[in-house]
Amino acid sequence: MSLSIQPLADDLLDEADRVMMAAFRSPSRRDELAFYRSLQPNSWLVATLDGATVGAGGVTCYGPFAWLGLMAVDPAIQRRGIGQALVEALIAQAHELGCEAVLLDASNAGAPVYARVGFVEDDRVRVYARETQAGPMEGNPEAARRATPLTRNDLPALVDFDARYFGASREALLAASFQLYAGRVFATRDESGSLTGYLVAQEQRLGPWVATTPEAAEALLAHALALPYAEAPSVLVPTLNCDATDLLERIGFTSSRELRHMRHGGEPGLQRRERIYGQASFAIG
Repeated sequence: MSLSIQPLADDLLDEADRVMMAAFRSPSRRDELAFYRSLQPNSWLVATLDGATVGAGGVTCYGPFAWLGLMAVDPAIQRRGIGQALVEALIAQAHELGCEAVLLDASNAGAPVYARVGFVEDDRVRVYARETQAGPMEGNPEAARRATPLTRNDLPALVDFDARYFGASREALLAASFQLYAGRVFATRDESGSLTGYLVAQEQRLGPWVATTPEAAEALLAHALALPYAEAPSVLVPTLNCDATDLLERIGFTSSRELRHMRHGGEPGLQRRERIYGQASFAIG
């Protein structure tokens, strides 16, 4: 048995996607994977066993910390140490990029693998969704009017605001959001015009979503719920943000799943998670 770990090249995207579909029992993630790799080139890896692709995953480096995501091993050959070898390689990759800490969100099945290499649990993340039909979702029109669209000209202020709570700059991700989700990036402001919150309404998820007050968060959510969706969007909520869970449950969102937010290296409190209402994804935070 010859196990090799190497960078994810273009010609291995389909194979990595095959492994992820099998491991996560999900539709294709090829486009998602290609996007994440564009944010952090050369930090996505594949594991090959005797020449066959059997695992994949990546890290996105934000400076003080990296986010490890989409870690998958072919179910047919799990429990042979492949996952642990891949995680160790990704941690080393994060360190090479200058990130002292590595963060991730782990399922109950994956958490023991991460614990074995030194990850500790700092928080949990709940997946919330609300049943709806296709088309605009009912929101709060009065609250929705307090949120206004952002443009690329607002990017510097948005990056600065987000970094105070996320804990690092996400300029590449936020810049891409204006192109990917045109007209679906919006914010609330105080009387001086300073940002008090923002939300990116993806096609299937609400996030990133950050707000300094419950009132700002509710205005952003109301604005988001007035937009059209092909299916009910989900929200990935840190459990440290009690205001977020209260708001979502009050208007009919229910939690279907909970993951463990874990950290390798660094100190607790790298993020102000009590102000993060929705993550961009499990893969990149």
